[in-house]
Amino acid sequence: PLTKLNRPITTVVGSMETPMVTYIYDKDDTLRRLHPTKIQSWKDVAPIIDCQTFDAVRLYENGDGIYIDDEGLYVKDQWFWIHRNYPQPLAGKALFIGLDIETGEDRDLQTDIQEIRKDIRFIGDAHEIRILHLLKKDIEDYRPYFFNDLEAA
Repeated sequence: PLTKLNRPITTVVGSMETPMVTYIYDKDDTLRRLHPTKIQSWKDVAPIIDCQTFDAVRLYENGDGIYIDDEGLYVKDQWFWIHRNYPQPLAGKALFIGLDIETGEDRDLQTDIQEIRKDIRFIGDAHEIRILHLLKKDIEDYRPYFFNDLEAA
């Protein structure tokens, strides 16, 4: 599969370009590897996840995380999912990518794809979240409701 831009993902360090391993999580609950695309600025990331602005969320100790739509909560007919290492539902498509903690530069994703897959739960649309709020008020950490091995507070 290719991105909408049909370009390879690479990280740019000075004048050198190195291919990067990245994955996209999409509303059909799939996690698929992207062919390399050239990421030199935020303008290269936004079209991959179909947004105007995005934010970074660190999900793993090694710096691996996601780029996600910063305005995802306001998208009509939005869908949601949750990650084992993040307490709140996440909205929409996400680009899983590595981040070098020392330099802040993008890098290869180091977390095994099978581990990432096991750490994701598809929630559904906003209606699913509203139902949860009818049953449980004032939820700060949603993870126990989607991961059986975590206890609710």
